[in-house]
Amino acid sequence: SALGVLLAIPDSAQSYADAQALVERLSVQVIEQAQAQVVDGQLDKAIVTLAQIPLNAPANATVENLRNSWRKEWEHNEKTIAEAQKALDEGKWSTAKEILETVSSGPYWQTQIAPLQATADAGIEAVIRYEQQQKQEREQQAQKAEQTRQSAFNDRLQSLYDTYVKE
Repeated sequence: SALGVLLAIPDSAQSYADAQALVERLSVQVIEQAQAQVVDGQLDKAIVTLAQIPLNAPANATVENLRNSWRKEWEHNEKTIAEAQKALDEGKWSTAKEILETVSSGPYWQTQIAPLQATADAGIEAVIRYEQQQKQEREQQAQKAEQTRQSAFNDRLQSLYDTYVKE
């Protein structure tokens, strides 16, 4: 690779400083390309892209840190999404929503969790509607019970009136 050729230039060579500057620029370009691939959800491709930077390149420590960081993030997000799916399967809508909030904010991951968030939101809305309906039914039942008590009271009052006042 071009980076390998540039890194092979001895430090005693007149073009060494220029070669090192070019190695730095090319390494940055490779890293930026790999980062774009990760953002697009192409972790394996990004890792292959990073492999273009030789082990003896000054950017190798950065490459290793990025590779490890991306793998950890990927594993975390996949595990988190699986946990959220389990919560959804169990009807734990709010729990699933809370779990999904810990997924990375990158566009790829947000696209991955969008259907799960929609399911959680729909579940939460269904619970709210059900609770509102139950509350309304309880209020109607209480109102009917009060009307029945009031009617019974009025009937008893009328009976007393009829018994004592009319006689």
